[in-house]
Amino acid sequence: MSGQTTVCQKGAGVVLFFGFLATCVYYYTTDRLQSSTEPFQDRWAFLDNNGGLRQINGFPPKTLLDDYVSVNKTSAPDGIAGRNEFISKKGNVTQKPKDSNKVIHNVSTTASFTKLVPRPRSRVFSDLKENVTNKKSTQIPVSELHQTEKPPETPEQTIVEIAGLPTVYEPTEYPEHIVVRLNATFEGNISTVNPHTLDDITKTTEIPKTTSVNKIQQNAQLSTHLFDVLTSASTSKLELLTKGPIYHLGDSLHVRIEARDWRNRPKTRGGDYFKAKIFNPSLLASSAGRVTDHGDGTYTVSFWLSWSGESQVEVTLIHPAETIDVLKRIRPTTRKRVYACSFTDGNHTIQTQCFPSPNPDPSQRECNFSSAHARAGWYCGQPGDIPCDKVVGCGGIGLRDHEYLGITEEEVRLLNETYIDQVVSGSFSINVTANNVPCVIRHSGGKCLHVKTYPGEEQPINRLVLKDCGNRQRQLFVHWPNGRLMHAVSKKCLVLNTKGDIQEGTEITLGDCDENSLHVRHTPTRTLQDMSTGMCLHPYGGSSLPEEDTHIVIFSGCEEYRLMFEYMEDPSTLPKCVPSSESVRPDSDGFFLQDKWYSRYCNARRFPDAESIAQCLSGESLIIQGDSTARQWFEHLHMKLDIKPIRLAPDLDSCRLGPCAVHNNLTDFHMHFQFHNFPVHGNPFKVHNMEYIVDALDRLEGGPRVTFVINIWAHFTPEPVEVFRSRILAIRDAILRLHQRSQDTLVVVKSANIALSSFPPDRRPIKPDLYLQADDWYAEDFNNLMRDVFAETKAVFLDVWEMTSCHRSPHDIHPTWGLVSEEVDLMLAYICPDRTP
Repeated sequence: MSGQTTVCQKGAGVVLFFGFLATCVYYYTTDRLQSSTEPFQDRWAFLDNNGGLRQINGFPPKTLLDDYVSVNKTSAPDGIAGRNEFISKKGNVTQKPKDSNKVIHNVSTTASFTKLVPRPRSRVFSDLKENVTNKKSTQIPVSELHQTEKPPETPEQTIVEIAGLPTVYEPTEYPEHIVVRLNATFEGNISTVNPHTLDDITKTTEIPKTTSVNKIQQNAQLSTHLFDVLTSASTSKLELLTKGPIYHLGDSLHVRIEARDWRNRPKTRGGDYFKAKIFNPSLLASSAGRVTDHGDGTYTVSFWLSWSGESQVEVTLIHPAETIDVLKRIRPTTRKRVYACSFTDGNHTIQTQCFPSPNPDPSQRECNFSSAHARAGWYCGQPGDIPCDKVVGCGGIGLRDHEYLGITEEEVRLLNETYIDQVVSGSFSINVTANNVPCVIRHSGGKCLHVKTYPGEEQPINRLVLKDCGNRQRQLFVHWPNGRLMHAVSKKCLVLNTKGDIQEGTEITLGDCDENSLHVRHTPTRTLQDMSTGMCLHPYGGSSLPEEDTHIVIFSGCEEYRLMFEYMEDPSTLPKCVPSSESVRPDSDGFFLQDKWYSRYCNARRFPDAESIAQCLSGESLIIQGDSTARQWFEHLHMKLDIKPIRLAPDLDSCRLGPCAVHNNLTDFHMHFQFHNFPVHGNPFKVHNMEYIVDALDRLEGGPRVTFVINIWAHFTPEPVEVFRSRILAIRDAILRLHQRSQDTLVVVKSANIALSSFPPDRRPIKPDLYLQADDWYAEDFNNLMRDVFAETKAVFLDVWEMTSCHRSPHDIHPTWGLVSEEVDLMLAYICPDRTP
């Protein structure tokens, strides 16, 4: 009998091994930027003249290229807490005597490196050429970076086996949270109790059940009491607190929400999850509102008015308070999301369940891969007779069943579309004027009106030109009610540079504010029209995207989009974009105008093209470590700069998880990407390629031309708060240690972004389990926690929550490329705050 069991185990192990490989292939083939991971450049760029590893600015000479180092799997030095191996003087791994009373195996591996002689140069080029020429390129053109908003195509179903279960990976628009359907019964550690869920059983076989929200609604006898008292968007009311037919640029707007239930009764408790924004679709303008919960069923929303014209105010009820109660109740539950790791010893492979928290049952034997230094837990079921240090790869599976979570069928019903993302009735519009207010005037092409002076001449000519927005002195104008448009600093007004008749193409300059000055009006079509001639301000040459220093003329024709000018808030009073431990969050994080983000944290420089980005990053080392939303930054930059990445480990199929890098020899720019370590759900990964953010920070040399980007949140939302808090506290301490060694190293912490709220109709319905493990309420709470924790450091907390929540594009865990471009521009403003054109 034991012989048959061994044969079956080996056979099952082979099947599981190839199943795990199929999972990796699945993710590689569905990578929307698959071609961008092809090797492209001379790997010798990473080597010095002696064939050793080249020192990149700020990087210790350690793990830049695994092709040129040997990786000897050894355990950590003796003395590290929670590890049961030590290294002999000869470097051999020796097991400490096992204590028969202990049931948890502590295993941790690190890598030691010995320099190898690199392969001949001709062979390197030969391999690279073969890889590049044999695969088709699907790289997104640089010109489409700001226009690509179509989500990646969903793949065909792929049947694989994970942890012994044949499963189907269904196409999903939310790739980081994989939908898994279990197709078979299994005698072992995992059961098939519900679609999209897993549960522990011991030596039993269960028939798969089918549970869905629709079936619950049709067949279950549900109590109506809970749903009568729910907050209703259709009965709740909005009241404008700041009265006035016209509002001025830079004013605050306050709106009161009175929450009411489905029977139109006022609520007497708080806790509802509202989202609010003010927007103008024709201007591609929007800004988020801040919601204050008064705890008695009333709320106040505050908006900052940052552009002129008519705008709409909209408030959305994401979840009623009763749904938030459910999310809060299940949040402390440990081990509610199941992961699996594969262990291989020769031809024998076993996969077991893994969790960030230990098993509360001490009799259950587990491998402990936790890191005390990173304050990160990772525990896997004992893989039979295979040693724990034979772990190969891991991946996420799915959420456990609702019974384990303690959720009733009635509560699951709260997560269907009837009670989620409902616009509160009574939305309204307001009109904002720029009259009498110093403001910036932005052309539809993205540049702003700017006064250019020629010093040293007898009569300096103050030409009116277009330049990048953000200058403190040259771009402030006041539009008086009588129509005069005055430069706020010089007190000069717009005049025509002519002493005779007004002709088309006459240049506009600045002069005395007298009878010769222009009287203009801001028309309903957003053009600037001279009231005496009917002609309008034009960029010289008529381009819709005028170049830098294009001067302004008067010309007939006023209706075209290329003639639009928008009045927006003056950014010149904002501080410079530099790290500060005393930074105060503004009343609004910023606003969009013509799809461009204007931050209210600092006077951020813009980077309109690849040349300006390349100039900023010349000589810089940029290390990005986080999740897939951080990988988008890496992808955006290497595509924008037309530099393809190179994989830094020989067994990588793509750059989904890294480590990957790019290097530009001409500008000496180096960029590195690596996914954060456990937990990672969705993407199968090889354990030996992963590194904790804390460890990367502690081995970083740093320097004034080094930037380290940290992004960690999306894969932690299913976990208790303390799991996440411990992790970021360890990262905070590592940042403090880094700044003790190198205080001028820039650290940027990228915030969370909204993902699930207000999904478009064509991407619904969203499965309830997705809300249960990745709800935006969880993510925003993590965001607030990160803001508080990292406020104790000099790291820049680059908050993109409001940016992604108010934008017109559909919400997604992976923001559109236009949004990613705006996020990266804001980061670059901190890297290069003074390098103005």
